[in-house]
Amino acid sequence: MINKLLSYSEYDINYENDLYELIELIGGAVRDYGNYLSTHPINCDEELKSLDTADLFKCRVLLTMLLREDHFSNGSLLERFEKGQIKNILERIKHQLKNDMEVDDGESVD
Repeated sequence: MINKLLSYSEYDINYENDLYELIELIGGAVRDYGNYLSTHPINCDEELKSLDTADLFKCRVLLTMLLREDHFSNGSLLERFEKGQIKNILERIKHQLKNDMEVDDGESVD
């Protein structure tokens, strides 16, 4: 699913649906996502700065945040897609899932 989302060369309506499907596959949207963010009111650009150190749960929080942002500000998801911000979250999720699999297999993540 992540590779499918990363392969999109341009935004279309299926992209948002696929993001919702992905978030369900990795544990679901985080209902109280605001409790896990550092800015109040929420500043999405500031929150995205934490992506480099985000674990899988934080990635779910960030993705939920952007999907909710789009709900209230229709079109913001397209802008974030075009800026590459969604791709960055997807890459981080992919990285975290790979690390989780290595840990489960008993291999080192170094």
